[in-house]
Parts: sequence; C-alpha cells; structure tokens
Amino acid sequence: MRIKKFRYSNHKENWHIEPIEFDDLNLLVGVSGAGKTTIIQALKLLSRVAKGRSVPLDEIDWCIDFSHDGNNYQWELKSAAIKDKLSAAKKSELTNITFERVVKIDLDKQVEILIRSQEKSKLGDSILPKLKRSESVIALLAEEKTIAPISQGFDRFVFNEIIQERILSIPEPSNNNDSQVSDDSSTVSGDNHDDVDFEVKEKEVLAFLAEAPPVLKAYTIQEAFPDKFNELKFNYQNVFDTVEDIRVKKQRLQDKLVLTFEIKEEENWVPQRRISSGMYRTLIYMVEAIFAPEKSVICIDDFENSLGINCMSDITDFVLDQSLEEMQFIITSHHPYIINNIPWENWQIVSRDGNKIKVRKATSITELHTASSLDKFTLLIDFLEFEDSVA
Repeated sequence: MRIKKFRYSNHKENWHIEPIEFDDLNLLVGVSGAGKTTIIQALKLLSRVAKGRSVPLDEIDWCIDFSHDGNNYQWELKSAAIKDKLSAAKKSELTNITFERVVKIDLDKQVEILIRSQEKSKLGDSILPKLKRSESVIALLAEEKTIAPISQGFDRFVFNEIIQERILSIPEPSNNNDSQVSDDSSTVSGDNHDDVDFEVKEKEVLAFLAEAPPVLKAYTIQEAFPDKFNELKFNYQNVFDTVEDIRVKKQRLQDKLVLTFEIKEEENWVPQRRISSGMYRTLIYMVEAIFAPEKSVICIDDFENSLGINCMSDITDFVLDQSLEEMQFIITSHHPYIINNIPWENWQIVSRDGNKIKVRKATSITELHTASSLDKFTLLIDFLEFEDSVA
C-alpha cells in the first residue's frame, strides 16, 4: 500500500489537517506543537476504522488517496456529532457514519465502487440493505471482491509502539487451537510439504502477523523461518557489534506462554527488562520493518527517542535502505542528526496556521535547492522559526 494524499478534519474540536502529499520516505519536521504527532494519530485512527475497530468518531471527516496492488483508490468518510455520550453503552454507539465513498481511479476516470449516504447504500450497481453506521463499509464488506484488495491494503499499516516493560503472555497453544504460536514450526513453514513454495508461505505468514505484537512476530519467524530471523540478527549486529546473538525466549507460566526478547553479550543472555532503551527501541524498529508484509506503511513518531548518537547513523541508514524495498515510511523527528542524515528531498515541513495543520515539501522552498548540506539544515531551522512566528 502507498498513501498518496491525505486530509482530515475534526469539526467538533475545529482543527484540520490540510491535504498532504506523501512520498515513499517522509520525514515530518516542525516546531513543537506544529502537528506532527497529530498527523500520525489521524492516520492511526483511520486505519483502525478500516480494520473494523470500535473507534469513537465525533464529527470527523477525511479523504485519503492511496494505491495497492497496482490500483489507485480514494476513500472518503464523514461522521455525525455524538449527541449523548453518557447514554452510550459501547464505543460503537459513539459513531454514526453518515457518508462514505470509495472510488477506483483509472487515469483521469473515477469508477465508483461503493457509496453510502443517509438515503441509500450501493456497491457498484447493486443497492445494499441497511448497514451498521458504527462501522466502515471497508470492514463490513471486506470479503467482497471489489473491497477485499482495499481491506488488505489497510492491513499493511504498522504503527510503532514501544513499551519495553510490557511482557506478552498468550494462551498455551495446546489449550487453544486458534493460537498464533505453535510448538510445531513445520505447520507454519511447510517443512513437511515439498510442493509448498517456501517464499510464498513466508509472505503469507508475514501478512498474517501484520498486526501482531513485535515479540510474537519475532518468535514465529524465529521458529518457522530461521533465515529470515538471521536477517534481523545481521542488521542488528551491524549497529551493535557487541551483540553476539538475539532470541525470543519462551517460558510457560501456568496455562500461558510468556514471550520476551533477549540479547547475548559477553556470553551472557540479557533479559528484555535489562536491555538498554536505545538498543530495545532499535530492535523493535528492525523487527517491524524486516518482518512487515511487502508494501507496508510504517509510521514512527519521535523517531529519535532513547536512541544514542552511537546508533543514530546506522538506524537512519537502515530506514533509508528499507524505504527502497517497497516500504513507505512516515516518521517524525526534531533531532538535528536525524534530519541531517535523511535526504532533504524527503523532508515534509509541518506548521500550524490557527486551527489548520499545513505540510509543505522541502523541495518547494527555492533556497534549499542551491544550499550546501549544512546550510540546508540552517535554512530549515530559520524557516521553521519564521513559520512559527507568523502562525
């Protein structure tokens, strides 16, 4: 999936994200409070709605242009005001979608796939029965032939949330046939089936694990696809050469499995709780990027958090390399080192004008085209300060 253009409005709180055009690699830069995090949060909310999550939508509307599997689409949605929040028993009752439209864009021609209004709903030429207004049609009709590719595209969203203290526990596989973890890795890898295309199977598993916690992704890949897990080790050891090995440790606790990361240094295994915050954050970045399905959209807020200067260069290079591998990155940063080491053509300058969040491509600023690398950063800072002073 690729996000091409996005706008968003919260009419209840009266703030708006003006249309943003995204590239394969996007570094959102701006002063504190400009709206960088707000953009990431808006994209996250949109993706949750597309996946059928219960999300309160109070006078929200958006329009997103995106591509997936060689096709271009546009999705519009509007929701009504929530009239009585106190009487709503469930989150789903806090949403009343009043308009939704999905079109397929072929050159300059738009083909309407689906439209829902207060009067009627149509899928292609077919009139639909009354649909739940608490859920998006993309989630409700995810199995329909024309909607399925769109639904699958939104499964490619990855939002990086790093809580080192959180320990994942899951039901013991023997007690839960639906568990994503299996002690018998051959059931995942296809080791017992000579006719299985191993690469295709790997892609299917990565897609299946798209929304799984990072440690569960890593455990499954470690058990089923060791070569893929070794790719993680190789990249991580390129950043931290004192690390001898990485593993996901599995422990049984009553009827649960507990999964945690461990790294090996000086012949000793270091448990997850004792891994430095910068090393742990780098590990999660790499897990999410390396084990993401093809053509994923990876969103990272405050990219530099907890990263030491010793690893910033390598992890920035890693992101640059991954952005060439059919991945789209939307990241925010205010750290000079990160900004300076990402090509200026990928900078997206975020500013706030009253209740409007605006984004300009750095390439639209004439002075940056002729400045040296150091001067580009200085000009950027001057520009951000000027934008902030006139907002």
